[in-house]
Amino acid sequence: EFPIALCLSELYRNKMGKKKALRNHRRRAGTKTKLKNGNFSKYKPPQISNQAVKKTWNPNKSVQMNMSALGLEAQVNGEVAQRGNVPVPASGASAVELFDIPDSDVIPKKTKSLSMLPVSCEDQKYMVKLMERYGDDWEKMARDIKRNNMQHSSHKLKKMGSRFLLLSEAQLRVELPENVEQMMASL
Repeated sequence: EFPIALCLSELYRNKMGKKKALRNHRRRAGTKTKLKNGNFSKYKPPQISNQAVKKTWNPNKSVQMNMSALGLEAQVNGEVAQRGNVPVPASGASAVELFDIPDSDVIPKKTKSLSMLPVSCEDQKYMVKLMERYGDDWEKMARDIKRNNMQHSSHKLKKMGSRFLLLSEAQLRVELPENVEQMMASL
């Protein structure tokens, strides 16, 4: 009895294993790998809006040949071998005439970082509102959830406040209360 039952259980186990394997095989057989979209690999000719350029542009030629046909240089810095090595023009003009170098030693800086304020207008209003009430007590400012509605930490408020107190008159964009003016004057 015992060996027969063992054999039946073996057969049953193998039969169930085959059914499960067959089921998994059928399930996997239906899936297909999707082909990737090949649209990105197609060449798209340049969209030219200028009619004069469009008329002389030949799509069968290279960009360099088309640019030279238009009288333009395809590689603008092609003649310059190293950085700072400027080719001398045939006319014999000096570098001052070519590059419009200013006469004075002071070069006006027009960078984005200098034109921007160290503390934005919104942050200035924010800090004035807090400093008017608490002075330089950063911990109390951090706990006030009505005025400190951005929920800045005391450390962040201290950084913003010290930057605000170091602003010059030209950088200020808000009216200062008396106690804040006194704080700025004491620095």
